Amino acid sequence: MPTATAPHVVRVSAGPAIVEVIADDEAVTNWITQYFGSWWAVQPTARRSAAELGGPVLHCRIHPDSYTATQDSLGSRMHRVVEFARKPLQVADGAICAVDPAEQVAYHTDVGRTRIALIATGSLGLCLAAARITRELIRVQLEAEGWVILHASAAVRDGNAVLALGSKGAGKTTSALLLTAHGHQLLANDRVFLHPTTRALLPWPAAAALGLGLLHTHGLLEGVRTRLAAGQHLHPTVDPAVTTAILDGRTSPLRDPDGRELKPQLFPHQLVDWLGLRLARSAVATTLLFPHVDPDSEPGITPETRSLTSADFFDADNDDRYPDFLCLARITPEHRNQIWTQTRETLATLPQHSVVLNHDTARSGQLLATIPVT
Repeated sequence: MPTATAPHVVRVSAGPAIVEVIADDEAVTNWITQYFGSWWAVQPTARRSAAELGGPVLHCRIHPDSYTATQDSLGSRMHRVVEFARKPLQVADGAICAVDPAEQVAYHTDVGRTRIALIATGSLGLCLAAARITRELIRVQLEAEGWVILHASAAVRDGNAVLALGSKGAGKTTSALLLTAHGHQLLANDRVFLHPTTRALLPWPAAAALGLGLLHTHGLLEGVRTRLAAGQHLHPTVDPAVTTAILDGRTSPLRDPDGRELKPQLFPHQLVDWLGLRLARSAVATTLLFPHVDPDSEPGITPETRSLTSADFFDADNDDRYPDFLCLARITPEHRNQIWTQTRETLATLPQHSVVLNHDTARSGQLLATIPVT
């Protein structure tokens, strides 16, 4: 049986949201600090209860016997299967109990969802789960305070942000990277929190999934290859074929048997250390950008305009990658729709620009650099 040790405690906060993470294994709190510290506030602290903290508490421990007991108990109960972070979880409702057989992590919640417990057989699975649930606990608090998650990238200059919106592959990440080459800071490459009343933005910390072709086009792939050749590592959820491809000098996209692109995934701090980007922790949205990447077209501004649709939003119900399997959400669908409507109305007042970009990063970047961000 594992020996009891003094717990390690860190407090994570973003805007008005706060979570305390308690772990017997210091690797967990080190992971949380590294994963979120580039974007949100993370600090060591003394242990407090949820009532004292004013926010939820996440308890994390390694205990193989307790994990096995949870797995056995769940097998005898009615449960559903939910895909979370692209892995199937077995979930029993009520005071929720769930098991991730792939990473060997068990999840327990109290009825009030103020105390979440993670029990794992090993350190890596526990670290991955702790980061995901910490982010979910921050998410639901921000949503309860009226924040929304947009499917957008954000590049910041002097505290003002360009929000690039569009469907998958439209050029959101491309736009943000082009702007960082012209003096902007990166706040988001795929998702960002926005408050519709103030237009304030906060990052959504995540491993940045950047395709081989994208990194190559922007002159960033060689730096990743150099780091890997020196023995450093990408995020552990990266398919090993991606690392092999980079070390072999390949630049074309890799795909799994279902056609999904396999991408390098970088920790937030690697965006700085490996790619040389500057990150922003907050900003105010001042400009909307609707990009479209067409390799055969000249970069230019087009006359099209559009308003936001439901595809431009994420929430715990429609998020196919991180569904709310712990039933943490605090807002009703009606309240959510009201906030989305308010967000559409607020962003409709901002200047918007529809642009065509191509693979000539110099010319495309010069075009974006001419767009006012005030």
